[in-house]
Order: sequence, then structure tokens, then C-alpha cells
Amino acid sequence: MKRFFIVHLLVLVMFLFTGCVALESMNQDPGPPAVPRYTKFNIHGQQKSGSTINASYANWTGPFQGHMVVPMNTKVTVTPKGRGLTILMVETGEKINFQYDEKRVEMSVDEYIDLITSPNPVSMKSFSKIDRKGIKEGKVFKGMTKKGVMAAFGYPAPHKTPSTKSNQWVYWKSRYGSKVVFFNTSGKVKSIKY
Repeated sequence: MKRFFIVHLLVLVMFLFTGCVALESMNQDPGPPAVPRYTKFNIHGQQKSGSTINASYANWTGPFQGHMVVPMNTKVTVTPKGRGLTILMVETGEKINFQYDEKRVEMSVDEYIDLITSPNPVSMKSFSKIDRKGIKEGKVFKGMTKKGVMAAFGYPAPHKTPSTKSNQWVYWKSRYGSKVVFFNTSGKVKSIKY
């Protein structure tokens, strides 16, 4: 009888503890709702199972199996999460797990979010015909401007391209290989090294 009483008392204590934890988590302020923004550049990533995409500040520009491009001006919400960002595409519900390394990027998460997204869609009027082709296809073509390359491939990883004033930008094809975009003195693509 004594053992029966102790077991039931333990079960009751566990039940009460679990209930308190659940109530506490329900009462926590979830914070302000995420404000929709628009991608300033294409986001290159790798489609994973279901509706999850893996992407990185290093811009895995492919091509590789599962490579895909989230187009510039996609409506998204962005939430910092651990060592990265969770980017949710508003219209499709697809989620991007975006790797972000603050030490390599050398800017705060909020600064980086402002760098790659905007409260309003980006106007395409200032882009040349070849820039618009590259942005649409997620590729870089000879003659594109630096602004067009950035829109097509994303902001270059700062640990490999410390300044966008440089005439050589390094992008990653995947986690293990890179490609280099070379610009002439007019700031237009003269060659690409794979």
C-alpha cells in the first residue's frame, strides 16, 4: 500500500510539473510578428526533402544535384535562428535554412538581413538587358554589371571578396568548389573562371 501511494504521488508531481512548464511556455511573449520583406538578390540553394532549402552566405551557385534559385524580389520573412537565418517564402510556405557566419561576414545579423532583403521590391529598370537575363536564369554572363552579378548570384561572401570594389569576386559552386568572376575597369564581367 505504501509503495502504491509513493508511485501515485510521483506520477502526480510529474503531471503537475509538466503542466506548469506547458503553461509557462504558452504565456511567453512570442515577440512581434515577422514583417514581410523582399529578396534583393537571387538566393542559390539546395532543395532538400519536402519544402526545405539549404542556402548559405557563401552562395552555392551550382550547378549540382538539387540546385535551385529563389528569385530576386521574392516576398519573405526572415528570422535569426542559431548560427543562421530562417527565411520563409510568404507565397509558397517554403523554408530556407540560411547558413550565416557572423565572424566571416563581419556584420551583425540585422545588418546582413538589411543587405540581402528590402522592405520593397527592387526595380528592374536600372538593369541592362544582359543583367536581366542573368538575374532571370541565376547565371553570370560576359558584359553583366557588378550590380547585375550581385542580383544574379547574391552578395559575394566577404571572407573571399572583402570589397565589392574589387574586380575579382569569388563565389562557391558548392561547399567544396568555387568560381571567380572577373570584371574589367568599367565594372563589367570580362571572364568567369570555374
